[in-house]
Amino acid sequence: MPHDPTPHHLSTSPAAGDVRVQDLLPEPLSEELFRAVIGAGADVARLAPELSRYRALAYSYSLPPGLVGAYVPVMGAATGFHVGVLADVCSCELLTGALNRAHEPSEPGVRAALSELALELALGVLRRVDPALRLAIGRPLFVDGLARRTRRARLRAAEVAFGGIDATLALVSLEALRDTDWPGRNESKQK
Repeated sequence: MPHDPTPHHLSTSPAAGDVRVQDLLPEPLSEELFRAVIGAGADVARLAPELSRYRALAYSYSLPPGLVGAYVPVMGAATGFHVGVLADVCSCELLTGALNRAHEPSEPGVRAALSELALELALGVLRRVDPALRLAIGRPLFVDGLARRTRRARLRAAEVAFGGIDATLALVSLEALRDTDWPGRNESKQK
């Protein structure tokens, strides 16, 4: 699918075409917010010439296994979510090489590069939402391991290509990252 470069605006006002704060993360995640994430991928693509041919390939409500990458929390008074840039190990090394052409990709370098990409993705989302939402971003978190989906997880993912490098952009509700289906973990909440 071709990338829609039109900025998408989220708002606290009920004007036509705007999305209210309380509608940001309905089930499924807000389509407008997801489009802002996909649009922000173009900002990530500007970080290096090798990434510049950006395009969205497919959308889903789950992540394929075997991806590693970085997430950045985006928080506001009425909402919160994470955005992330994920890829398989080989693509992570290619993304790292595109950002740091002078160095051979190392594990710390891969972590730093994916964190930089996720941070740029989060900043791109902030540029596309209404400033009245007063959203702020946190520090990137690199995740290397199996991401387990909970029953209540709310996630949207876009498979994208930066030049010839495949990656996945993720939008995850904070509730999905806080809650767990492990027995006993949420018992104190239920009492």
